[in-house]
Amino acid sequence: MTLSLHDVDPDDADAQQLLAELSDILQALTGSSGRSSFSAADARGPGSRFVVARDASGRAVGCGALRPLQPGVAELKRMYARAGTRGVGAAVLAYLETAARELGYRAVWLETRAVNTRAVAFYTRQGYRRIDNFGRYVGNAAAVCLGKDWRMTIKELNAAQAQARVGELAEVLRDCVEGGASVGFMLPLAAGRPEAFWRRVAEGVAAGERHLFVAEDEHGRVCGTVSLVIDMPDNQPHRADVSKMLVHRRARRQGLAERLLLALEAKARELGKTTLVLDTVTGSDASRLYERLGWQKAGDIPNYALMPDGAPCSTTYYFRALTDSSRGA
Repeated sequence: MTLSLHDVDPDDADAQQLLAELSDILQALTGSSGRSSFSAADARGPGSRFVVARDASGRAVGCGALRPLQPGVAELKRMYARAGTRGVGAAVLAYLETAARELGYRAVWLETRAVNTRAVAFYTRQGYRRIDNFGRYVGNAAAVCLGKDWRMTIKELNAAQAQARVGELAEVLRDCVEGGASVGFMLPLAAGRPEAFWRRVAEGVAAGERHLFVAEDEHGRVCGTVSLVIDMPDNQPHRADVSKMLVHRRARRQGLAERLLLALEAKARELGKTTLVLDTVTGSDASRLYERLGWQKAGDIPNYALMPDGAPCSTTYYFRALTDSSRGA
């Protein structure tokens, strides 16, 4: 289908007709029209866009909006493609993503409803990943929040690279512990302790005992990390452990933990591993992430560890069988 896309005022007659159709569809599908979460003023201010797509005859066939959400992040709103059209949604999305980049955004977030499985599948195909619910959607089990951050990259570090970035890795660890994460360290952190830990990790990479992955922000700084530990007993050559999943607080709610974990699972499959094991604080955000990605709960151990402030916490063990059917879950 030949399409043309143009920025318009959301009060444009065609835009209003498209928005009305979208609201009716959402009302029937989800029980909410979505009207209360968007106003025309949202798409008129600085950093905003409203676009209408037209076919070769000039008929309006789709629309979408972009509005500021928080520094560096835009929110996608009112995406709609008329029934019977092909490629309209993808074209509108690509147009708005380009606009977001030009406006200086580093990421685009959105919300849809879990019952709207077609929308969830569409955004997933377009490279969006599940993120923590944000804003008005926090605590809403019916809401699914997705995001795409084109400036965040995931890479594996070799031993020399790991040694060179000990300082950045230590900063991430220090931030997580100071933020209350139970990851093997107590407050106050002794000077040099995080750096010493990461130097040992780099030595483990050099010895072939583990694989180290990092997430880098738009400035190339490490903002997240996870390790695949493959130094196992002789009777467990098929198994590996997931260790030190950490994301700096400044980089959270952008899907980095999921991307790090998927990169780690891909490496595990490449190495022929069929079983992965990890543990985390019972009921934590991390536990919800692992369960959503298909990890199986093995059990809880009460009072297994301490939080950084000394309070006891329960730990949950998870495992994942890496089979063809689990690929990309």
